[in-house]
Amino acid sequence: MSDEWRWVPLGDATVSEDSKRRPVKEADRTPGPYPYWGASGVLDFVSDYIFDYPTLLVSEDGENLKTRKTPIAFHATGKYWVNNHAHVLRAREHFDLEFLAHAVQNSDISGYLTGSTQPKLTAGNLAKIPLWCPSVTEQRRIAGVLGALDDLIEVNRGLIQDLTSMGDAVMDRWAEGVGSTVALGDVIEVVREGWDVNDSDKESVYLGLEHFGTDAVGLVERGTTSGITSQKSLFQVGDVLYGKLRPYFRKVARPGFAGVCTTEAWVMRGRGEVSQEFVHWVARSPRFTEMAVAGSEGTKMPRANWSHLSSMTVPDPKSPGMSAVSGAVHTLWQAGESLNEEIGDLEASRNELLPLLMSGRVRVGDAAA
Repeated sequence: MSDEWRWVPLGDATVSEDSKRRPVKEADRTPGPYPYWGASGVLDFVSDYIFDYPTLLVSEDGENLKTRKTPIAFHATGKYWVNNHAHVLRAREHFDLEFLAHAVQNSDISGYLTGSTQPKLTAGNLAKIPLWCPSVTEQRRIAGVLGALDDLIEVNRGLIQDLTSMGDAVMDRWAEGVGSTVALGDVIEVVREGWDVNDSDKESVYLGLEHFGTDAVGLVERGTTSGITSQKSLFQVGDVLYGKLRPYFRKVARPGFAGVCTTEAWVMRGRGEVSQEFVHWVARSPRFTEMAVAGSEGTKMPRANWSHLSSMTVPDPKSPGMSAVSGAVHTLWQAGESLNEEIGDLEASRNELLPLLMSGRVRVGDAAA
């Protein structure tokens, strides 16, 4: 291990920018191109920004500070807004922001949390968290290795989106030639199979709304049922999941695996012989979300209403050509799922490598060999 490594309190490696952050109520946000960051990542996109330089964002409060089911540290770049649930830190000289994000993510912060019901990481305690840091040159090398894995993951996600778009185009072409329509509720149903934590004796994959990307990009993370204490829903391979809470986020996914999901997501299946390719295409369509938003109930936390959506008209999936179209789109979906498996392998490699690199037990030259 190099003599250059040393313990550094996070407060000595960064400068707090918390005074610049500002929360905006959901009802007061104007939609736009700039990410609106909170404790769990990007929550929305708004028309203005506060920051236009790279910072380290660290969750300030929330149960995830204890459970760590999703990341608590993010390297934010570009132009963006941050609310008061994420600390904002700028790196001092001789420290790399991306390295610091990985270092915080790899740290045990349990001893720095306060609050019995709602965990909180105060600015004072955040500054005390010790990080094991090498020279800035080595920091950048480590960040480069981990960043390269992250880049490969993002490339795969981009390819998955391309394949999904190709499938949409095939379905769109088929729909142009269909002359008859049916009510959505006659061909698609919401399946409600409950999962009770008391009936489970093994850990399963768990998908909460935080694991979905916005704008129908599919899944960006996955969790486990470890620690889950409330009623959830079961889903099967190929089921289409749609986030009914705040439907304007268009949280849609079609996992290639079975598992457990939040009850805030519909588990959608085709009735009879209706293919899941058709179901996915309908759920991804902007018109489906428009109808979901129009019929949603509640002001602060609107939820889509299936009874309202079930009357929506869709092309009749029993029309000629659907079998061939579904087969072609299914092939594209399978290719996407293969890429998803690669993403899982890359994430596993990154997660195994992270503590080794961050501790100095493995040097960058050894990791690349």
